[in-house]
Amino acid sequence: MARAQAMLRSPAAGAESGLLKVLDILSGARSVAMIGDDRTVVGTTHATAAEVYDLLDRNADDLDRRVGELTMAAHWLRHGDPAEYIRCLNVLGDAYRRRVHDLHWRNMEKALSVLRAATRRARRLERWDLWARAKLGLGVAYGERIAGDRRRNHRRALHAFDDAIAGFSRLGDAERWAQAHSALAEAHLKAEELSSADLRAAVAACRSALTVYSRDRTPFEWAVARAMLGKALMLSCEPHDPDFDRALRTQQDALQIFTGGTTRDERSAAAATLIGLAEGHVRKVAAGFTAEAAHAVECLSRALKINTELGRPFECRAVAVELGMVHADIGGDWNSATSAWEAALEAHEVLLSLSPDQQTREMEASEGQRLVGLLAYAHARAGNPEAAGVALERGRARVARNFVESDLLSPDLTPEMYAAAIAAEPVAGPWPASEFSNLVARLRTVFPDFLRPADAQTLLSAVASGQAVSYLAVTVLGSVWIVLSHAEDRTLADAIIVDDVTSEDLRQLLTGGYVQAQFWAPADFPRALADGMRRLETLLAPLRRRIDELGPGSLILIPTGYTNLLPLHLGLEAEGRTVSYAPSMTVLTMARTNATVSRNGPASLVAVAVADSTPPLPLADVEVRRAAALFENVTVFSTTPADGDEVLAAAEHADYLHFASHGHANANQPQASYLELPGGGRLHVADIIRRPNELRGTRVAVLSACQTALTLDQPDELLALPTAFLVAGVAGVIAALWAVDDLATALLMDRLYVHLTTGGLSPARALRRAQRDLATMTAPDVLTYLREREVPENVTTTRSGAGAPEPDARGFSPYPFADPYYWAGFLYIGA
Repeated sequence: MARAQAMLRSPAAGAESGLLKVLDILSGARSVAMIGDDRTVVGTTHATAAEVYDLLDRNADDLDRRVGELTMAAHWLRHGDPAEYIRCLNVLGDAYRRRVHDLHWRNMEKALSVLRAATRRARRLERWDLWARAKLGLGVAYGERIAGDRRRNHRRALHAFDDAIAGFSRLGDAERWAQAHSALAEAHLKAEELSSADLRAAVAACRSALTVYSRDRTPFEWAVARAMLGKALMLSCEPHDPDFDRALRTQQDALQIFTGGTTRDERSAAAATLIGLAEGHVRKVAAGFTAEAAHAVECLSRALKINTELGRPFECRAVAVELGMVHADIGGDWNSATSAWEAALEAHEVLLSLSPDQQTREMEASEGQRLVGLLAYAHARAGNPEAAGVALERGRARVARNFVESDLLSPDLTPEMYAAAIAAEPVAGPWPASEFSNLVARLRTVFPDFLRPADAQTLLSAVASGQAVSYLAVTVLGSVWIVLSHAEDRTLADAIIVDDVTSEDLRQLLTGGYVQAQFWAPADFPRALADGMRRLETLLAPLRRRIDELGPGSLILIPTGYTNLLPLHLGLEAEGRTVSYAPSMTVLTMARTNATVSRNGPASLVAVAVADSTPPLPLADVEVRRAAALFENVTVFSTTPADGDEVLAAAEHADYLHFASHGHANANQPQASYLELPGGGRLHVADIIRRPNELRGTRVAVLSACQTALTLDQPDELLALPTAFLVAGVAGVIAALWAVDDLATALLMDRLYVHLTTGGLSPARALRRAQRDLATMTAPDVLTYLREREVPENVTTTRSGAGAPEPDARGFSPYPFADPYYWAGFLYIGA
């Protein structure tokens, strides 16, 4: 042991061969100590091995090995020397904070847990040197923490740094005192709402640190403090001020120290300084110094290269996104922007594959959706609409991943298994390769291209004659429609760019009362809907003009993000044209295949009516009885309790499936969205997608319930009721975007089934015709319907139980259901 520590302190310790030899010596010493049950020596060998891996610092694996050695050291030292144990915890906390493997937020939580324990133990021992070191580590960890309230974390970081500074000052530890000031400056610069007070505090902290650090004696620490000082001064003045250029030069001086550095810390500091310099160059460009754009690109490109080499996907994604913005927003170089955002998506895929749970995957997938939109927009601006379509399909067609990510087929799936699924490779270890192969084979019966990426030719060949398919993405830079259509004997791709509508415009529309009314105030929704469609006209008009030129009989929309909340079809339908929806081209192709499957014999219906619910739905039974009268073979679940398995088992032999009940969309756990069943049962998304392909032959599933069409902000189209039914084999789904009125819905469904069964119309056209019938229905027609079915005329409930317009207003209106609120919420999804 002593020999290993002596070798470690020798001048030749930096050589890799020497460090590896030290590891061998430590291994032997550990074996001897374990025989003698000398816990302190065993722990110390592990701690020293961790120091060796810190010096090796070749890649992320060395950091991971360092964490492993320190964890073992803490285990053995816990009941040995208490001071050594606290020192080990301090170092372990720092190692977790810098760790690359696993998720950043989880590593940070482990770091905080370890450092809090070190703080408590050091206080009990009155070891204020160890206490101050733990406080310093806590401050850094709180400053980098992702979980929890960001402002609270920031305050905790500042308090921890103040404690550390006070502790090191009392101890006379100038080096640690300066280190704490440097960390304090960094925390102030990371404030969520950076204020002039934060900038002044950062400048003061940097200058305090620089009273101890010098370029000759402590070059790395000096450069870190100088880089932060330069950034704080730069943010404190305007680009035209001479002080701004001096601040940039301060950062450039610091960068010279980092350039050529070989350790992870040196390279990380270089990347951070380059990002700070890029921020300054971008501000100069915004102030009119256009030549600075090239410097910004150079700095960000170098920072991206460093973070890529260090294996830091979180940092890579952030830098690549900013690099793409500089190319696009400043230079107008859309080809370079696509390259940058492709790099951001690669980093995103890594982060997605490392996500340990469903919530984290959904957050990461939402970020990926934003990147896909930017990439598609850049491809469109670069004149490559086919690539834009492929990018958007890449963001939407995530069916395969959802099967794995959502833990719906196996509760034992791990991130490693998920990563293997993405790579389409068998997995060794706890999940047998045969099980993976069976999963792939099973899913390929539904999705022939399971785990195979889409390409432009695949998308174009999937467009049917007389039809147009249009993707929609709304980004921070603008909006883009990608239109795929037939022209003579080939399929074309067009890009329609609408720079006047950005994601901020969409946010203002949705938060300006639309979503509030859509989800919770149906009585206010007619006004909100009219206002929303008026504001959407700028977005819809260019596509409408293009479709009018093309003249297809049907238009299929594949919206992304929050545009899924909007009835886009309302502004695009025209005489002789129907508008329907698809979650993705992948799912649409599968639905078309399922639409060709037919059953022998007369058409059959499986219907669910939940009238006795909370709130009650008095017309649910009437609605189902009217539909059932048009079929010879009918199975109805109404008066007796039923569960999801019973309903789906019956549906395996039905041509039509109808639900007249309450629907509930779960924003936080979309796989938990459900339809109510008689007797209080529930049919969840998760229940349906466990049955891939088992409902083949069912032409339409009608979800006559509230908010059943919502995919909310989830980019993964599988995690919603409509696509769950499509995955189960149903060829098409009719569902609602908002809380629908009970009487209007009963009338609409009455006309829908007439057109489906006796009119021989396709589901999309039958729905459109039924909506037109309802909009033009007169008050006497409504009263006749109510009398014939012995329904009280004062029925006013909605499927959500919220208030609807007063019934007597219907009686006095010539066309009581003319307002789109009553019928436009229903849309058709599928083939």
